[in-house]
Amino acid sequence: METHFRSYWQCFLEEQASMAENEFPCFRFVSGRKQTLLQRSLQLSSSHFPAKDKLREKSDYHGWKMSLDLTLEEQEVLDCVRGRITEPPSNASVATRNKYTKGEVKVKKITRDSIDKRLVAYVFALNTSKEIYDRLVSLFKVSDANQVLFLKNKLKDIKKGKDEDIQSYFLRITEIKNDLLSIGEVIGDRELTVTTLGGLPSNSMISGIDGNMHSC
Repeated sequence: METHFRSYWQCFLEEQASMAENEFPCFRFVSGRKQTLLQRSLQLSSSHFPAKDKLREKSDYHGWKMSLDLTLEEQEVLDCVRGRITEPPSNASVATRNKYTKGEVKVKKITRDSIDKRLVAYVFALNTSKEIYDRLVSLFKVSDANQVLFLKNKLKDIKKGKDEDIQSYFLRITEIKNDLLSIGEVIGDRELTVTTLGGLPSNSMISGIDGNMHSC
């Protein structure tokens, strides 16, 4: 039973990776150990930020920071929050000052769109984009050890919802697995399989799996 399920699970992961690679060029599928590493990326306009990656609480930190950094890099303004671009002196040319101001506005808008509106109160009085970025990082950064523990407990306790289809259940598990991979924690195939099986209602394990085996 477990062998068949692992085969189906692997098929599902490969299918999801293939879909991701087609939709997002910078998604990467690592096949050496039959593991999927989806690097979150954004193909966004300068003002759009996906709701699923917004910063609301500490558990969102890693996904939020990765998405925000990628967005800022894509818009060529990441150096603003890295301290490599500073406000030009008062005697700088108008063009230089305007370029700096436009960059600051762009970063502030992207950053604002990346956080829950409740968090605006923590940063609205700050002057530069770097100050805003640094404040958010200092407030919400969590240690990798704490994040690993949080995500592993979340994975251990995951259960398939009564009305949830098997694919949606697998997608939730895949998201947690990828969050762990993003901070360097690898979950083995066997552990993932046992965890996934444990989250299925006992009366639906056979039908839930066999009913979808042929789709692979």
